[in-house]
Amino acid sequence: MKNKKKLIKPFLMFTLFFLILFLFMIKSSNIGSITNTISSKSNNNSQISFKCEKNEKINLKYSSNIKQGTLKLQLTDSKGSVIANLKPNINLSKEILISNTDTYIFCVTYSDFVGNYKIVIKSI
Repeated sequence: MKNKKKLIKPFLMFTLFFLILFLFMIKSSNIGSITNTISSKSNNNSQISFKCEKNEKINLKYSSNIKQGTLKLQLTDSKGSVIANLKPNINLSKEILISNTDTYIFCVTYSDFVGNYKIVIKSI
């Protein structure tokens, strides 16, 4: 009987740990990401489109390093209204509360650009 009692506490802690881990994984889901390294002057754009519900929170985690040229990081709604302009050449995490159910577009646009960037968008 004593051995069974000794096993119950570790089992409950183990179960609780995995339950918390599972709930965290469900709550914070990856919407999309864009990563690119440009070694010679280039002009282009990349984008991610995704649907969000009203009052949903998203996290934009991004980093960029501009060696040359310009880099524009922008989140818009389906009508083209700007939700967020992100400053390039920094590492940052930004939480945004979505005000309307819509399809949103995160766009990376660059011209005469040499450098790299990484953007990860998660629902939180």
